[in-house]
Amino acid sequence: MKEINLHKNVINRLKNGTQNMVIIQEENISNNEIVFLVDTSTNKKYKAQITSINSFKSIEDVFKMIPLKLFGNYNNIDELINEIKLDRNKNIFSCRIKINKTLKNELLDKELINILDAESLQEINIGRSVSRVWKGKNKDNKDIILKIQTLPSRVSIKDEYERLKWLEGKLNCPKVYYWNEIDNKKVLIMEFKEGIPAFKFDDIGYDLGRNLKKIHSINIDKCKFNNNSVDILLSNCLDRLDSIMLEINKTYPNEKKERIINFLKENKPTDKVLIHGDYSLPNILIKNKKEYSFIDLGDLSVSSKYFDFYYFIKSLKINKKIFMIQEFLKGYGIEMLNENYLKWMDIIDKSLY
Repeated sequence: MKEINLHKNVINRLKNGTQNMVIIQEENISNNEIVFLVDTSTNKKYKAQITSINSFKSIEDVFKMIPLKLFGNYNNIDELINEIKLDRNKNIFSCRIKINKTLKNELLDKELINILDAESLQEINIGRSVSRVWKGKNKDNKDIILKIQTLPSRVSIKDEYERLKWLEGKLNCPKVYYWNEIDNKKVLIMEFKEGIPAFKFDDIGYDLGRNLKKIHSINIDKCKFNNNSVDILLSNCLDRLDSIMLEINKTYPNEKKERIINFLKENKPTDKVLIHGDYSLPNILIKNKKEYSFIDLGDLSVSSKYFDFYYFIKSLKINKKIFMIQEFLKGYGIEMLNENYLKWMDIIDKSLY
């Protein structure tokens, strides 16, 4: 298992949940890889997962994309550089990391203690979210999911709360039991949906397509969520293009900036539907092989259906289920996908931290 050497202060912040991004200069670290984080002062190792990784030409480019606060409580970039002993002559990578953490008592205020059975809470340490997530029970003995967010993110659990409330009666997704925001802490308690994650099955491609079509068919006339609209995605990507050209050239070697700009403008998808925002196999739960429910809806928005197509295909590849794609297309009701739109989404994806 590969090792990443980190300053003890960085590891402590990862453990207590006040940091979830790190700057590293080790080569050959992959997305979704399990690694050991090594405390350079004690050589103690901590098992962790890399949930995203991006390369940059300079440290300054990192912070054009990602807020400094996610890397620790630094006043400026120089403080971070001094602590991590950055070598500007080596390649720079930003990583989002999941590491096992303990539930601090101060996260559960008196109101939450009155609602929850604190002893039942068990942390779920998977996924890309910056939120900390627990499964447990409330005082009525109902199975619940508790999410607590203290770090900034492009998608917050407030977004998820608002979308779940809007989706009531429209989609089989968790009911909201509690929401609150105090200072910089956001707290969401919702129903725990029973079911087996879709990545456990091999023969559900048709149903996955059919269910995504149902989501895309929900009426959007009164939907106010447009954070992933095609125009916003394009504008954001063009603003960050200089910072992500290194990542773009990994997939599309020798592509020049001007050619990428022209491609993005000329191949912008024009359809508008309600998208899940992260239609991936772990976010689709199946009960009794017939009842489908959907979780992690904080990125739900009006956008192009290719947003969901892109992340679904990405999830199939990660879970080694790409053989499902033809049945998925049949279930959705289309014969093939537009490769230019998928490339458009692939470039856009590199601009989203």
